[in-house]
Amino acid sequence: MLDTTDLGADAHEREGGGKPTNAFERAVVLDVLRGLLRRGASPSEVYVLSPYNGQVDALAKDLSDATAAASAGGADDDDGVDAALSTIEALTIDRAQG
Repeated sequence: MLDTTDLGADAHEREGGGKPTNAFERAVVLDVLRGLLRRGASPSEVYVLSPYNGQVDALAKDLSDATAAASAGGADDDDGVDAALSTIEALTIDRAQG
């Protein structure tokens, strides 16, 4: 869990089309994922969970965008970490429970 209470308005959820998302939290999640992959975690063993469909949709797009940028040479991805991000699954908590 990431508590962003003390980080101000930039770290709060935004309503986009009725679905709450939080760009600050997503950026932190991407940094954590990159750290896990650089330390040897397999993308198939890592999942991202959120209670909100909007956040899951936005996370999936962020993961895909990071991979696309790495593939296009638009990102510094010498270690291949960003290229592996799109294989990490973002799920709602309900969906992960079956």
